[in-house]
Amino acid sequence: IFKGQVCNGVRIFITDRAVLRAVDVGTALAVTFRRLYPKEFKLSELDRLLQHPVTLEAVREGRSWTGIRAAWLPELRDFERRRAPFLLY
Repeated sequence: IFKGQVCNGVRIFITDRAVLRAVDVGTALAVTFRRLYPKEFKLSELDRLLQHPVTLEAVREGRSWTGIRAAWLPELRDFERRRAPFLLY
């Protein structure tokens, strides 16, 4: 967002990776950056990473990250169910 400018960044310490929900963290960051920096935060660049138009539109509309997660939770549960037989550990 601030290429070529000192912004001091953000440092996130993960204390328990077993409970980290990285997608939730990313969604919360995207929603927050969009709210705080609506002109500077480039949603088109997020789309390359996200590849989920419904979530991208929800971020654009300013929905909460918990509301966004709730919207795709049924799809996530279905994926987890289909994936379960293939997990080895």
